[in-house]
Amino acid sequence: ISLIILIFEINFKTGPADKNDIAFHFNPRMGSKVVMNSLKNGKWGAEESVSDSPFKKGEAFEMFFVVKSEGYQVCVLRHNSNSHCMFKHRIPLEEVNTINIYGNVSISFLGFVTVSESLLVLYMPTIY
Repeated sequence: ISLIILIFEINFKTGPADKNDIAFHFNPRMGSKVVMNSLKNGKWGAEESVSDSPFKKGEAFEMFFVVKSEGYQVCVLRHNSNSHCMFKHRIPLEEVNTINIYGNVSISFLGFVTVSESLLVLYMPTIY
């Protein structure tokens, strides 16, 4: 995902309806932290956060979600820094079938790739 950032959230869900569970909620708080959580049966789980958010308002970046057997790995690439975090599965991956992106964000590319974990190599291009 290549984005020009303002404010946004990305949810990996068990369906498109508001009532569906959120297996992975990813919500950057500009200039402070990244919040991650899950919503099951209408109740939020224990919030996890990463301080020192790599996101800066108005700055472009590339982001990859690598879904592994242990959880969701998020890699953020910017012109002068790279960062990553991991969120362990709380809802079985087999139940996830919807991705929602909310907020004021401009997406220039969105794609999906299926690979074996044993063959996974994360390519980190140079960003100008």
